Amino acid sequence: MIDRRTVLGAAAAIPLLPLGRALASPLACPAADRVTLRTARRIDLDAATAADRWADIGHAEDVSAMRGLAQAVMGDIRRKRSWEIAWKVATRAAYGAIYQPFGLYMDESNHLADRIGDHILARSDLAAMQRLYTLSHAGCSTVMAWDRRQGHMVHFRSLDWPSASAIAAASRIYVGHRANREVFAAAGLLGMVGFLTAVKPGFSIAINFAPWRGTSFSLNADPTFLIRRLMESPISTYAQAYQHIKDWRPGAPVFISLCGIAKGEACIFEFGTRGQAHVVAMAEADYLIQTNHFAPGSPFAEHTKPQAADKPWDHQTWDGHAILETSVARWRLLDESLAAAYGSATEFDLMSVLEQAYGRRPLWNCETAQWVGMIPQTGDIHTWVRA
Repeated sequence: MIDRRTVLGAAAAIPLLPLGRALASPLACPAADRVTLRTARRIDLDAATAADRWADIGHAEDVSAMRGLAQAVMGDIRRKRSWEIAWKVATRAAYGAIYQPFGLYMDESNHLADRIGDHILARSDLAAMQRLYTLSHAGCSTVMAWDRRQGHMVHFRSLDWPSASAIAAASRIYVGHRANREVFAAAGLLGMVGFLTAVKPGFSIAINFAPWRGTSFSLNADPTFLIRRLMESPISTYAQAYQHIKDWRPGAPVFISLCGIAKGEACIFEFGTRGQAHVVAMAEADYLIQTNHFAPGSPFAEHTKPQAADKPWDHQTWDGHAILETSVARWRLLDESLAAAYGSATEFDLMSVLEQAYGRRPLWNCETAQWVGMIPQTGDIHTWVRA
């Protein structure tokens, strides 16, 4: 007999299937610069209502950027009439049967949908879009490394997603406040109530998309929601966060990178569709890398997508490959760059090494929208977006 939760989980994911196809195509793109993101917005965790919680994104430029991102995503869906019809039917069904009665942060999603306006999208559209990241063909490249010069851990990641320009415009540094005190910081996207990348003094965390063959959806919480709940919790150390995350059962396969303060406090949680995560630890190494494929020897290694053939770094033909096809190449480029730096007898600037590597194809690509550097020791976050 088919499990009822499996049926409901599949139903909840149906709206995202045409979206995954719509956003999966590689694009030719011109060169682009990056600019430092300085725009911070407050999330009032003590507020009783969603409107008060998100009151600080009432600026005209925030609403405009939020609408721009919504229009970009909905525009991708509406490129084909069949996708648009499937999306409309499925999102409305899922909203009434699953998202609204059972979903997390639905009051906030509804409030933000109203701010965007129903002439752009319905509440049901945004409820499904809250689950976009882990269920569409997105990409990321993440490094956790020990900075010898500064004596602390660094957590650095790039976000690769279609509609990169709209994502860059909608990027904000969110600062969670409780009792007039800063609790955490996150590199957020206007309209998304969950977090992809966040830090508080003690640890940092980020999501990377994980590929999967076959059905992978469930009614469990989306990973972006799990990260937000973790950042709002009293948990404040790497060890505490590790124990908490290992018991997660996210709603889709995902890679979770967790970074602490001391050298070696870094690991990757590889989550499949059920059961415990496979953990890859930094241990005695100088760095740990995660892109969008499973580690060799992982129990989930068979789900890694076929990879693009090797070619020189920075070669323009990298742009012709879908983001999941360059995962191993992105991992190798980071590994080569970091191995050379750590193997040198001379002192080096870790952030400069990372910035140089992340500026080369295929780490830099048509879908690269955001770069984030985090220092768990202090809770500092530095964000750049596509110009």
